[in-house]
Amino acid sequence: MYFSTLKNISQLVFISLVLSACTGSEAEDTTQPPVNNSKVSVATIPSDSQKVATTLNQISINFTGPVDIDSVQQQNITFLPAISYTLDASLLASNGLLLLTVTGDLMPNTAYRGKISGVMDQSAAAVATINWGFSTNSFSGVQPPADLTPPTAPGNLRTFNLSSSAVSLAWDASTDDVALGGYRVYRNNVLLSTESGTTFVDTSVMPSQSYEYWVIAYDQTQKTARSNYLLVNTPSGGTAPTPPAPNPPVPGDTTAPTVVATTPNNGSTQVSPNIAAITVNFSEAIDPTSINGSNFVLDNGVTGTISTLANDTGAQFVPSAALARGTTYTASLRNVTDVAGNSLTANSQQVYSWSFSTCGDTPSSTYTISWNAIADADLTGYNVYYGLTSSLSKANSTPVSVGSATSWVMNPTSLGFKPCDTVYIAITALGSVKSESALSTLISQVVN
Repeated sequence: MYFSTLKNISQLVFISLVLSACTGSEAEDTTQPPVNNSKVSVATIPSDSQKVATTLNQISINFTGPVDIDSVQQQNITFLPAISYTLDASLLASNGLLLLTVTGDLMPNTAYRGKISGVMDQSAAAVATINWGFSTNSFSGVQPPADLTPPTAPGNLRTFNLSSSAVSLAWDASTDDVALGGYRVYRNNVLLSTESGTTFVDTSVMPSQSYEYWVIAYDQTQKTARSNYLLVNTPSGGTAPTPPAPNPPVPGDTTAPTVVATTPNNGSTQVSPNIAAITVNFSEAIDPTSINGSNFVLDNGVTGTISTLANDTGAQFVPSAALARGTTYTASLRNVTDVAGNSLTANSQQVYSWSFSTCGDTPSSTYTISWNAIADADLTGYNVYYGLTSSLSKANSTPVSVGSATSWVMNPTSLGFKPCDTVYIAITALGSVKSESALSTLISQVVN
């Protein structure tokens, strides 16, 4: 199901509604052969035994190490039954990613078997022959259109808690018009990890070395977008071990800890009153006995629970109740020290503080949900389901019938929603003979 929310305007967006149940066939036995000399391995999407739509438009092959590009030819990648595709090796040298753009639809309810052979790594060792299988669904309704838009690039790739033995990475989240698949983290052209979140810790680094990192976001059809490149120089030596209580000084440490990040950020607006925690990250480990309910405070009389995070390199304030709407809050840290007794660098009168504002009470916008009409002679109209849960279902939502219209205006005020509420929305199709379709893929809209 493909559809999108648009703020105050109408825009035509693709939507497909499956009007009957899907069936499929069992995938073939695709036991992988052993690796053939080379340490390079291969990951594929679709993965082994995965079910896919007949409109699958891209197959990705990800080598975990550098390969000889000249050994990657179209005749090395075969499918039974045959699949017509074009080969894109433009990303192979930089990040090991080979893309196959499928030309034409696959056959429904069919098991496909893929084979990758004859590939060599850069040391001339043979990469193991890969056999894997996937199968297509059998649709009686309209097939979903291709996802043609890549995700946004991961933003602001950065380090925190850098040491001689570990590099901690963080980046700003990507978005996708349909659904984000996740992130791939690379170091010096080698895939390190696939992550669903926006942080990763590389513990395989050495002291006094330079490493180049980047992160690639991918969607469910393997369209990708790359972050900025980040050059990291690891320091020499190791980090000081956590001293036993009551934290004796670390010899030679005269560097004051600093605040490297806060959540929410200073000056943030439209912060949810139901925020789970106010957090702060430090440039080094702090003395956990120096942070408590008297020196990590949130004004306006807010009470909560304070604890340290991530080997004492962070702390959090968990409010005991929801914050007030339309209110500016200031969080303050006072007399926080590292394990050597160095005081936290203040930003105002010996206190480190930052402020943020919560969402108000009155929504300022309406939202138009639009979709393409379904070409089905039995179609009689559409239902719109909505609610505040990501587990939205027909059982926990009362539908709005829009007849044969292909758009619906969501008015948060009339529906009882408030700013910062996340509303989940799905569409179904109705027929005179066929039963109501299943819910479409959910989308979400944060109310402003």
